[in-house]
Amino acid sequence: MLNIHLGTAGIMDMAKALAAAGARLPSAQALVLNRVGTRVKRIVNDTLPGQTGLSRYTINRAVKMRRASPKNLSVTIWTRGGDISLKYFNPREENGGVTATIYGHKEVYPGAFRLSGKAPNRRMVKKLNGHVFENTDGGHWRGHIRKIKSGVLIPAEMIRGKTRQAFEQVVAHELPREIQNELAKVLPGGAS
Repeated sequence: MLNIHLGTAGIMDMAKALAAAGARLPSAQALVLNRVGTRVKRIVNDTLPGQTGLSRYTINRAVKMRRASPKNLSVTIWTRGGDISLKYFNPREENGGVTATIYGHKEVYPGAFRLSGKAPNRRMVKKLNGHVFENTDGGHWRGHIRKIKSGVLIPAEMIRGKTRQAFEQVVAHELPREIQNELAKVLPGGAS
């Protein structure tokens, strides 16, 4: 005689395990997003200096990350600001002008200045704060000056070039793998 006995004990255990996994899922999602977001931010901070000509220190101060939580399942890497002053591109006065390295190329600004006084006693002045200026009076000195900007906008640079390629590569390759590993830990029968 053949006896088949069906019980609900195994199904109930699995339902309890799935309920527990469901309760842990938002925390696991936030963990994965923060882990991958930290890698993306590091890659952005690594690639932007070469792409823009800004120092690593300036990029680290400019790029911020808002982390994910179980209630807010998104990571935001952000920055703000507009046209960056030449002050942040290692400017130097040379031959009646200023040179600065922007986008990896040496740019020359004839007639620009960042020091004050007559040659050979030119010096930094606190009022100018290290910025690069140009005379707006057309060759006559009447004290009318304008700050020179670089044309580099960090928010725009974050979404193009090598930075964008690096972001897309991390999201395409590392995010699915991280999700799979974390799900294996959370779901019943997964790795412990």
